[in-house]
Amino acid sequence: MIMRIFIVVFLLIAIEARGNSNWELVTNNTKDDMFFVDKNSYQKSGDSITFWQRDNYGERDKFGDLSSKSQLTINCRTRERIRRYLMTYDDIVRLQMV
Repeated sequence: MIMRIFIVVFLLIAIEARGNSNWELVTNNTKDDMFFVDKNSYQKSGDSITFWQRDNYGERDKFGDLSSKSQLTINCRTRERIRRYLMTYDDIVRLQMV
């Protein structure tokens, strides 16, 4: 049963990763890290909003990764943040900007 759940979650993430994304650069910092959001992924529910975020790092982190993708849910009223998924990559992901 646990394996089935794992497979379903993996497939959902894979489908999301290949979906129709519209990445927009939000900001960068003094370390040359770049932060993007997928404008097509916004989902609002009550006081919360869920979206996909992509980070490209200016240099490798302590695990050797250069980028990550995560799904975040933010409660706009309480300003609490939950990271639902996190995927890391050992290379910079070149985003197709729309």
